[in-house]
Amino acid sequence: MTGRERMTIALRNGIPDRVPKYELPWKETLLRWYEEGLPRDVHPNDYFDFDLDECFMVDQSLKLPEKTLEDTDDWLIRINQNGVVEKWLKEKETGLPWFQSTKTPHCLEYTLKTAKDWAAHKERIKAAPDRVAVVRWGDYLDGLDFDEPWPAKREKIRTARARNKFNLLLLWEPYDLNWRWWGQEEFLIKMKTEPDLIRDIFEVTTRFVLELTELLLGEKVEFDGVFFGGDIAYKNGMFFSPPMYRELLMPYHQRIFSFFRQRDIPILYDTDGNVDQALPLLIEAGIDALRPLEAKCGNDVRVLKGKYGDRVALVGNMNVVELQKGKEAIYREVVSKLQVAKRGGGYVFCSDHTLPPMSLENYRYALELVAEYGKY
Repeated sequence: MTGRERMTIALRNGIPDRVPKYELPWKETLLRWYEEGLPRDVHPNDYFDFDLDECFMVDQSLKLPEKTLEDTDDWLIRINQNGVVEKWLKEKETGLPWFQSTKTPHCLEYTLKTAKDWAAHKERIKAAPDRVAVVRWGDYLDGLDFDEPWPAKREKIRTARARNKFNLLLLWEPYDLNWRWWGQEEFLIKMKTEPDLIRDIFEVTTRFVLELTELLLGEKVEFDGVFFGGDIAYKNGMFFSPPMYRELLMPYHQRIFSFFRQRDIPILYDTDGNVDQALPLLIEAGIDALRPLEAKCGNDVRVLKGKYGDRVALVGNMNVVELQKGKEAIYREVVSKLQVAKRGGGYVFCSDHTLPPMSLENYRYALELVAEYGKY
């Protein structure tokens, strides 16, 4: 069975030949692994035989001019394509440039502040071929080339299909995209005080997602699933109430998810935080699978499998804290969760977020356990 077949079956809640696997190591993690013997001339996706590989990244920005305001030995202050003034701390200890940093920038100021600002900028959100970049999973941490000519993109797509790995279209859903333009606190306040503005914002960005996807399908771009970045939760629950989700966001989720379901494209939704409130709502809205099921936020795939395993595929939940401790802790974490999560299919192995620096020996051991206990 190929990686494409394996992931497709699992995300549709079926039983493949074994549990699929993939991961997103931090750049700092890869630097450590290179020092510990990971070959530099072999892509990590190939070395670990991950079932997910190529992806199609979408530029959903406002396409405003970028500008550097301050560049010192310690930080970089810049205006990004959404008009957000960001301060990035530089990675002295690793030698990584700012754009490869796994640290989150500190946002100093936002261009979008009022309904008038939105009206002046929303026409910039239009689907176009130069909104797409083709990269291998994980390589987008190095920056993206959206201006690459279509013939070169098509060649990458052809090469990707030949690998027979699962390929994803990566998109932001309306909430997770838009709070990054406004600031999260301000956007949440507007969801309460200016719901009509929020509906217009969600309408415009929903239409962009659907038009861009139709453009790609019209260009015969093949992808196996769609990944939605959609952080609607934090460690204690959702950022907004379930009734507010139903009123403001769910209608747009349902439109988007229905579009992909009608085309038989599996939907993998990503939200950090505790998913006790969010998961049943997202299932109702139409997702096929949820990741990363952060263990440190109280999620346990063994519990979620019993509650929702017949309605949604589950991805992740392997606690990165435990994976760093040594073989006894790794065995306990991986085997106890894997044996429950794999029952009846519909599970994909990966960490409960992304993979911070840990020993290559530890990670290899975790994958050995997946090979042994993940067979059907």
